[in-house]
Amino acid sequence: MWSPNEPVDFIWRIARREDLTGSGGQRVSGRWHTRPKPVVYCAADPSTSLLELLRYVGDAWLLPDDYVMLKIGVPRGLKMEIITLDDLPGGWSDKAAGYAICQPYGDDWLLSCRAPLLCVPSVTGPNRWNVLINPAHRDSSHILVDKVIRDQPFTEITRET
Repeated sequence: MWSPNEPVDFIWRIARREDLTGSGGQRVSGRWHTRPKPVVYCAADPSTSLLELLRYVGDAWLLPDDYVMLKIGVPRGLKMEIITLDDLPGGWSDKAAGYAICQPYGDDWLLSCRAPLLCVPSVTGPNRWNVLINPAHRDSSHILVDKVIRDQPFTEITRET
């Protein structure tokens, strides 16, 4: 399992869109931001990406046909800010109350443009991490989609990693 103290070569995302513009974050608030800020939610590994999505969909076989998995390349040396469990108060992972706790952290990171990447704990389980991309950061242009995977329900890919 990956740790934020290690370099990351790839991050993963399951979505309808194959771009990294953050347009979804402009329409809808998430755990780590308030709209209308552009942000791209990814995961440190494919299985966490799928688990995050399953929290909303329920079953991988119920994914709409137009969803794809993106393998996203992250250049070595790209700055990543890290928020650990030690940085967060209790209740951060609660469904409703947790958003109010986490959103100020993400909004501050997005607006400050301190780093193109923000690593945050995933609510899907211990030692699982999400990685957010700030499309407004000048170095985010170096973060590129490496591969588009269309083979749903993505269970083979998540078992391989």
